[in-house]
Amino acid sequence: MSQQRDQPGGVGGEAGTGGTGGVQVSLSQMRVGELGVIAEKRLEEDDRALLRAMGLACNATVKVCRAGEPCIVAVMSGCSAGGRVGGDSCRIGLARPLAERIVVRLLSGERRGAGAGGEGA
Repeated sequence: MSQQRDQPGGVGGEAGTGGTGGVQVSLSQMRVGELGVIAEKRLEEDDRALLRAMGLACNATVKVCRAGEPCIVAVMSGCSAGGRVGGDSCRIGLARPLAERIVVRLLSGERRGAGAGGEGA
């Protein structure tokens, strides 16, 4: 996986302003049921803008519903954003190459879940 950072050519990351604690992995490496916060998107500007419009912005809380191809995540808002019951979420399906370039800070220090390719809630 190539590690692109902000570069003058417009390619690069949209860095989050959240805390620095927690393990960081690509969205494609998360397991079903894991919660995380989007830390950085290493994407072209048009891809970042499209994901932002769907609610997948830096500092958004996500939960993996299905790992693999496509990677399906619930973008959580309201009370559910902290992993609590309630609030709203929407699901977004992402191709693996896109999910590989989105960096997520896991909310739990422990890895859990059903593993890659599993179906979840």
